[in-house]
Amino acid sequence: MKKITLIFAVLFFSNCLFVIGKTTFERKPNKSEITITIHGIESEGGSVQLAVFDSRENFMHWDKTVILASRKSQTPEVSFIFEGYYAPGEYSFIAYQDVNGNQQLDKLSSGLPREPFGMSARDGIPKKMDWEATNVPITKINENIKIKLYTMEKLLKE
Repeated sequence: MKKITLIFAVLFFSNCLFVIGKTTFERKPNKSEITITIHGIESEGGSVQLAVFDSRENFMHWDKTVILASRKSQTPEVSFIFEGYYAPGEYSFIAYQDVNGNQQLDKLSSGLPREPFGMSARDGIPKKMDWEATNVPITKINENIKIKLYTMEKLLKE
């Protein structure tokens, strides 16, 4: 089957602010739908940012995301729904709440996140932010991924 890589930019003026990135897909008769639900949002300030990576080599390289999206924060959760012809494989989903709206994940002097953040997890509970711990298989036509946002304060208490 022939694989095609598309680079796309779509602007939405309702709830989804923007989607930019690229995706690789194979021509298939059925569209896939991936729903990513970000929960644990405690305040409605700023936006929720979502990045999707498709390989170990691209992981955490923000210029190599498959999808980069943003939505206005809503309590207690926000959902992103992506429809397309996605190639089955492993993907990693990283999210954070940009509370102050500066379009970046603010960090403490230690380098740890200051703003709420979360990630997909192969075993359901993220243990560290690396490809092996955060990639999940996307194999079905309709996939649902849930990501809980944490603050460092909450993580240290748990």
